Amino acid sequence: MDRETRFHKIGAAIGSSPASAALLAESARIARLYDAELVALHVGEQTADKEARNLEVASSAPRFSARYLEGDPAKALERAAAKAKLDLLVFGALERENVLKRYAGSVARTLMRRAARSTLTLVDPANRPGPFRAVCVSVEFDARGERALLLAADLAKRESVERLCLVREIEAPGFAVAVQDAGSIAEAERVREEWLRDECEKTRLFALEAGLRADAFETVALFGGKGKEVAEYVKRSGADLLVVPAPARTYGVLDRLFPHDVERLFEALPCSLLLVKPT
Repeated sequence: MDRETRFHKIGAAIGSSPASAALLAESARIARLYDAELVALHVGEQTADKEARNLEVASSAPRFSARYLEGDPAKALERAAAKAKLDLLVFGALERENVLKRYAGSVARTLMRRAARSTLTLVDPANRPGPFRAVCVSVEFDARGERALLLAADLAKRESVERLCLVREIEAPGFAVAVQDAGSIAEAERVREEWLRDECEKTRLFALEAGLRADAFETVALFGGKGKEVAEYVKRSGADLLVVPAPARTYGVLDRLFPHDVERLFEALPCSLLLVKPT
């Protein structure tokens, strides 16, 4: 398993909106955390004013360059990201979409589906700038989940976060049978609590085996549909970053009609979202 947790080359997908400067500034801050190169992928015509603004905003990045793109924004951004060999692409959160726009797909949603690299979707960077203070990780017990966990732990250390929470969501179709067998509400609740404790312990052991210190994290287990429960928990807990392993397969047309777990998260987007792709 690849245990690389550094980002070496970061791209910021920006346009001409007022929020672009804030997104670029936050991308520069993240680039400093990793001593990484920052590339501004600017969708639109190159002008002297844009050049000056980008250079001023991103001047704190260790290394900086800008590329100006034409054509379909999502396709142009993904081509440019691949050509630049980025390992993280940063973009802004989409506004709430209606059904037609959701089906047609937005630039941000398309990038999340197609990107061959990790993506960071920032929620309102102008009004909620970094550093991140509370980070949640959606835990899966596989290689994808281990990479996301290690990357989140490394980021938490770089940011000196106040709280790193490992969240394990449980889809339990057998729970209804267990409740029926329990015979009473009190016994059903005992079974439920025992199930949650077991998942918390499995999560703790998974993190320790991955190399995390026992005092560096806490664990939470949740019942319910994947994606939905973690979004609600993140909202309640006040976390400002959620780290999620990317699905094992690529998205298809049906995911637009029958959303994947990450699609549900992207619709709700309770905080900034880091989607970790395998290297």
